[in-house]
Amino acid sequence: MQFQIQNPIMKTKCVAAILALSLITFIVLKTRQSNSPAENDFLTHCLEEIVGSLETIRYVNASDAKVFYTFRVESGSYELRYMDLKTLEERTVPLDYPIDEIDRWSPNRRYLLIQCVGKFKEYPGHGLSQPAWLLVLDTVDLSVKRLGSKPDVFEENPVWCTDDTLIFSATDLKDEKGRSTRYWVDWRKGREQPTAGFEVWKDMSPLHKTDIRLMRLGDDQLAFSDDGMVFSLDLKAAKTEQLSFAKEESIVPRWLNPCVDSGDILYCGTRTNLPNRNLFLLRSPQSRIQLSQTGNNAATSSKSVYEAPIQLTQEHTYNGKWLQGGRGYTYIGVTNNTFLLAVRPDNTLEHTNLFALGHVDNLMPNPAGDKVYAVATAEPGGPTGLWEYELKTQNLRQLRSGSRIPLAHAQIARAEEFNIPSFDGLSIQGFLFTTNSPEGAAKAGTVIYLPPRTYQMRRKYDLQPELIANCGFNIVGINYRGMDGFGTSFSRRYDAELAAQDVLFVTRQLIRNGRIGDKPLYLLSQSLGSEVMKEVLVQEPGLWAAAIFQGSVIRDGFETFKAEKFPSLFLTIGRNDPAYVFTKNIENWAKANKVPVKSFYVENYAHYNADVSKTFQQERAIAEFLIETRAKLLVTP
Repeated sequence: MQFQIQNPIMKTKCVAAILALSLITFIVLKTRQSNSPAENDFLTHCLEEIVGSLETIRYVNASDAKVFYTFRVESGSYELRYMDLKTLEERTVPLDYPIDEIDRWSPNRRYLLIQCVGKFKEYPGHGLSQPAWLLVLDTVDLSVKRLGSKPDVFEENPVWCTDDTLIFSATDLKDEKGRSTRYWVDWRKGREQPTAGFEVWKDMSPLHKTDIRLMRLGDDQLAFSDDGMVFSLDLKAAKTEQLSFAKEESIVPRWLNPCVDSGDILYCGTRTNLPNRNLFLLRSPQSRIQLSQTGNNAATSSKSVYEAPIQLTQEHTYNGKWLQGGRGYTYIGVTNNTFLLAVRPDNTLEHTNLFALGHVDNLMPNPAGDKVYAVATAEPGGPTGLWEYELKTQNLRQLRSGSRIPLAHAQIARAEEFNIPSFDGLSIQGFLFTTNSPEGAAKAGTVIYLPPRTYQMRRKYDLQPELIANCGFNIVGINYRGMDGFGTSFSRRYDAELAAQDVLFVTRQLIRNGRIGDKPLYLLSQSLGSEVMKEVLVQEPGLWAAAIFQGSVIRDGFETFKAEKFPSLFLTIGRNDPAYVFTKNIENWAKANKVPVKSFYVENYAHYNADVSKTFQQERAIAEFLIETRAKLLVTP
């Protein structure tokens, strides 16, 4: 069963990115009552320090003189900062609202599109939602100007037509039906009008689909993918043309990225019978002619159409970007859940993989394409920082640390990776986090964490494992079958009952190997992970001291549980969450069957896109529940 969120704004965001946002936010809140003042102080200090080093930098982009990035401040929101690449001095770009994303350069590579967000508000038909506005940033004088004019909108998917004109989509939050409109705007003159009424869009049915993401191919030339094919769009001629392969080749393009210098197109896509999402290249007619003139044997055709796509990668791939004006490329490569930065310049001898022992969150080349900037960490489990890689010198340097607050009370948990064959031989990967000594780790209580399929446990610094480990528990994240990050063939294996068997089998193997103790064991899930945790509890309810559901999406089925063997429950969710009613059903079932249950409902909080400071409350409540449960178990005869 797939839980679907109906809010159209939430559909526009990658779940993994939104989860990351909700897990990295910090605001100093009133200390909730716990077992003792000392424990309260410890939790407060740990949370402050851990969050102070948690994804301080999120998005990155760069001109040839400055690198821009979103930086999390103490309030939990992000502001736009830049660093002078000669002096390495940091400054803040003055904006009226917190920033969310920084995206896409203008054709002259002076102006940068950014997205700012307003305060969360309840909108009929949308629930708790956050307005978002697109602005143009002049990277020379740092002035900004809005594209649209309406206040209660969610603006997204901008694309440059020329240096003066853009197209973007906007969802009217006051429209209960959630309709989205695509707009054309001359941003210097402030002219804005819906594209449906603009003459060049007449009878161009693909562009009435506002969910299609447009990318710039040249002046008034756009590209987009639709129904497994890639098209060009000529705004002046008001026509579309198919650029790529027939639909029956079954490559579904994503993350379309045209090169404005060559006309070539990079995209990620999945081909039938291949196990991964790979990076593909569509070579433009102009580019092929240039290659043939230089004597490149790979390009001998002068056809006026794009040829079949060329597969560039074997590993699972994200976020392909151009280097060197289209002669090279870079991407995030994923092999067995290792997220690395692959740099592929035109000289194959200079190909390299960076951060293979750490983790990469985000990358972006500069406009010249001779440098790559990344939000990454070079060591397992370390906080991510801001890095620069120069192609000419092959020099990698850290421009800024990822830590905002030094660790004095908390420790960075050791992230120990494991791969264990499951009951049917399928290799299951996961991580064991602990701050204890190896001898003490086997005796400590262990939290078995079941992440959502879209946000697998990774080799990175995250709030929940860091906090739980610092409270004296082992925490084991198990990437059961069906997870993203291991290739398409692995993600297609999702089955909640079989995934639950993975969890139980791996847990028992870790106990047999002495990696964790056999008790007490706790279960913890988030969002879609609750589907698997439900099946774990159905199969082995008596194995666990407690089970924690965070944002559960289980609709039904608790009536089949054997209440007499059931562990105590802790339930936490936002009251504005569409799945709130499901958690209340679990609570009612537990009370009716005399199963110990404790609930922590967060006001003004939705599933993912809510006031992110509320996550701090949730994580603290979970830690306190674990500490309280452990204390009770220690005194129980």
